[in-house]
Amino acid sequence: MRKFGAAERRIAGLLQKGQTFSLGGHEYKIVISGKPTCRDGEPKTDIFVGAVSRSGGLCELKISFKKKNADFLENKTTAERAERLFGNNWERLVTGSTLSIRESFFRRPLIYKESFGRTEKGSITLGWKFEILNKPGGDLSGPIDLSRQQVIDVYAGTSLPEDKRNASVCEQIIEDSGVANCILFNGDFASVQEIIDELIPIVEYVEEYPEVYFACKALNYRV
Repeated sequence: MRKFGAAERRIAGLLQKGQTFSLGGHEYKIVISGKPTCRDGEPKTDIFVGAVSRSGGLCELKISFKKKNADFLENKTTAERAERLFGNNWERLVTGSTLSIRESFFRRPLIYKESFGRTEKGSITLGWKFEILNKPGGDLSGPIDLSRQQVIDVYAGTSLPEDKRNASVCEQIIEDSGVANCILFNGDFASVQEIIDELIPIVEYVEEYPEVYFACKALNYRV
């Protein structure tokens, strides 16, 4: 199994300018392909592909690549990001989520005189990160009550800041290039067409997997 970075580079290496593929009964030729970048952080799209059909039709594939065992959707969620994802009621949603597992918090020590699971002896818990996952993540985890559109936003990045939405691809700013529209799992492909055939539109993926979860990951200071 390829490591994430190597697998992503392998996929990007196959989806090169000039390559052709078939999608929806049309033949396309890739005219631009690359990894979207922005000034700060990363957009949701990992690989952007712009292609043109023989009849002049345009196709933009904005691929969010994930390994099969990936679980994080939002790592170290900030207040600003939570508001973009959940709206004005973000504090109520985050508070309600954490209160739903309050007993699990109370069962956990804050000062570890002895090792506990993966936590080393002598650790002190300073707080917790609020993460968003596509599956439960331990006893400090639970489902988040989100609308269908909010779940799509989490996967696609439609509520990201403008510079992350309109990212740079091959030194060109392309509108909404950082907003993913399809998901790709695995990384072992031998051809462009194999990749295309495995793409899952994000809207369809959310229809099949509508649940999103939160997990609170401890920030520990080791003395």
